[in-house]
Amino acid sequence: MKSIFFLFGLFLVLSLYGQDFPGKTWDSAKPSEFNFSDIDFQYLGNFISENLETSSLLVVHKGRIVFSYGNVSEKQYTRSARKSFMSAVYGKYVESKLIDTTKTLKDLKITEITPLNENENRATVRNCLMARSGVYLPSEAQSAAMDGPMPSRGSYLPGQFWSYNNWDFNVLATVLTNCTGKDFFKVLKNDIAEMIGMEHFQIEDGFYAQGKVSIHPAYHFKISALDFARFGLLMLKEGNWNGEQVLPTGWVNEITHYYSDAQSYQTDGYGMMWWVAKSGNKYPHYPVAIIPDGSYSARGAYGQHLVIIPDYDLVIVHQVNSDKNDKMVSLNSVGIILNMILKATKHPSSEIACLKYKNIDFNRIAGKYKLREGVFIDVTFENNKLYLQRTGLPKELLIQGPGNILYTSRNTLEVNFYNNDKGVQLIDIKQMGKIQTATSVTTGKM
Repeated sequence: MKSIFFLFGLFLVLSLYGQDFPGKTWDSAKPSEFNFSDIDFQYLGNFISENLETSSLLVVHKGRIVFSYGNVSEKQYTRSARKSFMSAVYGKYVESKLIDTTKTLKDLKITEITPLNENENRATVRNCLMARSGVYLPSEAQSAAMDGPMPSRGSYLPGQFWSYNNWDFNVLATVLTNCTGKDFFKVLKNDIAEMIGMEHFQIEDGFYAQGKVSIHPAYHFKISALDFARFGLLMLKEGNWNGEQVLPTGWVNEITHYYSDAQSYQTDGYGMMWWVAKSGNKYPHYPVAIIPDGSYSARGAYGQHLVIIPDYDLVIVHQVNSDKNDKMVSLNSVGIILNMILKATKHPSSEIACLKYKNIDFNRIAGKYKLREGVFIDVTFENNKLYLQRTGLPKELLIQGPGNILYTSRNTLEVNFYNNDKGVQLIDIKQMGKIQTATSVTTGKM
């Protein structure tokens, strides 16, 4: 009799777990099955198809897909979202003590083309995970946008200052291999992909970008939205997959904990290679959206995002096929999408993200503006939507945010219209803290 009760209990436990996890393939549910709004999700799909370059979007609730857009089986480059995978795979080896996060770069005999100085050698593995190494040397896959907020070499001691730094992120792959004898992509495949049943990811989807500025390569790979969502669900479940502990729970909580204010990147917080929501900071987790504390995200350039909202049991994947014609979706627009998802799932969400513009005189701001010689900006109001187009670039939808600030849908730009003291209509365009001003050439009724 005891064995019967034991088997029944085991079956019940597995059944309960199974409701929250996909099998070989994902199960889907209509939004209305969870009291979500079918109409609002339909509107979201229409909004994306008409205005954005999103290639795939998935919304997962309680382990089931409640919304899907685009080709969710097609593999896309993770871009910088790759870094969050690296922090996750560290957990097993930190727990087994193969990797000691208190070890310094000197302890681990880490070298570089430009030799590390005495202070840089004191940086620990943990400092690198937190982007606080104080090593400000050239690194592979470092973009111009990342160079902007980067401190000069020797500005800070290890642990003293947060800076989003590819050197830190890239050297962690070297540390992983040196300490475990294993390649990152094989670890990702064996320790995570196979354990959670990723449908598409293969070791061959990864490659190292080795350049001439650093001996520590960047590690890039492609992943489908369906597999990306499995990883997100694994994180949401604190490393547990259908009853099996794939990642240490303590490690998942540690790497997604808030440690640093990330205002230099115009967002709220940072953990260990994860962006972490923290209310009260200067910037929100995503523009034009209210994301509860305890949420976190992996982000890559051009619009690669994995957003995990534990309070609402939501995993959201957004991807862009950035290999084709430089397609991209801005952080601002991803914020709009998140806001619309929260509205559709009937959770408290911001009312500030909208296409129903407030306190804007379209007749005053519409027209042509000169940014510099040969470069103009056209502002038009068409079909109740406001658009901005700069010479040689695609037309972009303008979306209103807090304080009547307008955001472009494609680039990460803030746009502000105003008159100077002579009554001349101007536009300020702000990107990464830098402002360009355009002066009206013609404005007035369209």
